Amino acid sequence: MAFLNQDRPILDRYWISHKAPDSSLNSTQKTINMSTDSIDQIPEKILQTTFTGFRSFISSWVGLEANAFHYVQFYFAEIEPLVNTTGMRVFNIFANGDLLSTEGSIDVFARVGANAVYSYRKPVTSNATGAIVFTFTSLANSTFPPFLAAAELFEFRQINALTPAPIVTTVEAIKTTLGLGRYTGDPCLPVGYGYDWLNCSSDNTGITAISLSNYQTNGSIPAELNDLTTLTEVRMNGNNLKGEIPDLSALQVLETLDLSNNNLRGSIPSYLSTLRNLKALYLQNNNLSGVIPSALLQRSQASLLTFKFSGNPSLCDSINITECSPSQSSLQAPQPLSSKSRSSTGIIVGISAAGVLLLGIAIGFIAYFIYKKKNSTLHNGTVHEGLSQVEVAESKSPAMCLMWILRRCDMSA
Repeated sequence: MAFLNQDRPILDRYWISHKAPDSSLNSTQKTINMSTDSIDQIPEKILQTTFTGFRSFISSWVGLEANAFHYVQFYFAEIEPLVNTTGMRVFNIFANGDLLSTEGSIDVFARVGANAVYSYRKPVTSNATGAIVFTFTSLANSTFPPFLAAAELFEFRQINALTPAPIVTTVEAIKTTLGLGRYTGDPCLPVGYGYDWLNCSSDNTGITAISLSNYQTNGSIPAELNDLTTLTEVRMNGNNLKGEIPDLSALQVLETLDLSNNNLRGSIPSYLSTLRNLKALYLQNNNLSGVIPSALLQRSQASLLTFKFSGNPSLCDSINITECSPSQSSLQAPQPLSSKSRSSTGIIVGISAAGVLLLGIAIGFIAYFIYKKKNSTLHNGTVHEGLSQVEVAESKSPAMCLMWILRRCDMSA
């Protein structure tokens, strides 16, 4: 039997069995209490079988890098029913002859009780031949010999950052703008260890998605997003973001942009219609204003874009112009006149035209009168007072009276 069983738990580790004589094994079907050490999530059934040696036993690890730093983790579970009190199974661990359990001897029952997981972790160094020999030795007053359920050995290696430096710098700027300073370390660590609000490409050369929906973040939309040209999805809806939508024109592979339910102001940038891969744009429930770019509306009407912008009272639909808010938008088309308004307008225009015509006629007659007066003075020295019979007859006509009104036209004659 082995003290390492074959299994693959949540953390994607393969457990390999090592054969041992049945006389050295102890097994149980009882449930193991995993809550006592849940950090590494070891499979329960590995702990249901343990290797038990005599007063001491050895576990050797060879083929390692010489003089290299390692990290070892041993797993135990006290499944022996006869061990029911502290001090019955107590032992020390040595690594290449040096005491590893320097803080005190190991007593699993004293630490966690029966049928419960207990792990022991320590840094160790391989020897000049690339080996680490672990020796488990029971104390003289221990009733039961040392035991072991499983072990893991990790090598420390210096590696470069997973995420390229320019991307790390950009992410740091985004964190500062949005108040996400609690996230530290490399952004593209494996799932569960990196930042839970961003996704990295498979080769860690770029960020593919930022998901900050309902994160209760404040501030403005970081302009540095425009530097993450591999983004296909940006979701920052349901926050308290203010300010205007920044320049994101470099995000040519962006497919989804959700900025809804914030406090954004300003206009909808026209460059959004140039993002050829954009399939969904959500801007509803903000304080955006101005004319909606017609290209976005046309793409939406052609079913090329899911576009939502309701809940912005000051926005003006550039295609359906009558939907503009009368109280907010300053870019409205002239409203059509009612029939009553058209009638009133026609009367006013007619009166104005008649007035201008009469004024012109009056000015003309004044000029004519002055001319005649000067002409009469030049020929007779005085203005002729009498009128010929034809003139008198014509002067009785209302039309002629109007024409000669400045020459004492007598309507009663």
